[in-house]
Amino acid sequence: MEREDHEAQRPLLVTVGGSSGDGRQGAAPPTSSSSSVAALVGSTAVAVAGSFEFGISVGYSSPCQPGIMRDFDLSIPEYTLSMAQF
Repeated sequence: MEREDHEAQRPLLVTVGGSSGDGRQGAAPPTSSSSSVAALVGSTAVAVAGSFEFGISVGYSSPCQPGIMRDFDLSIPEYTLSMAQF
């Protein structure tokens, strides 16, 4: 029972490197958050690129595609070639 009380009073987040928990640093030098920013930017770029690649690989076709083909009198290869320029 005594051990359970001791466990319940321990903090969930452990301070590392002499940090007092109130934003002030103790003996440890201030750390840079550039690595976490780089990881965030990198993972975001991977997620966006993955979504874009998936959209390209499944061959998204617009609901207005038949209308464009009819208006400009284009065959499927002609339409594909003209839309690849955009």
